[in-house]
Amino acid sequence: MELTRQEKDIVRRKFCKYCIKVMEGEALYYLRQLEKQHQREVCFSDLTPEQENQLSAYDDLLEINYFRTLK
Repeated sequence: MELTRQEKDIVRRKFCKYCIKVMEGEALYYLRQLEKQHQREVCFSDLTPEQENQLSAYDDLLEINYFRTLK
């Protein structure tokens, strides 16, 4: 089945409209994801000293006892 030139033009326009709608949706999704990321993340330079201390941990198992040997 061969389409007329007018029918091909209609199909092309509908496809372009569909592509634009999809790209707009993807752009909105991307912007929403950036906003969520912005709400979750904080720059280290914006942290208070108390918040910085909460980021560190000290492991007692890594403590090594050194001893001297006699010569």
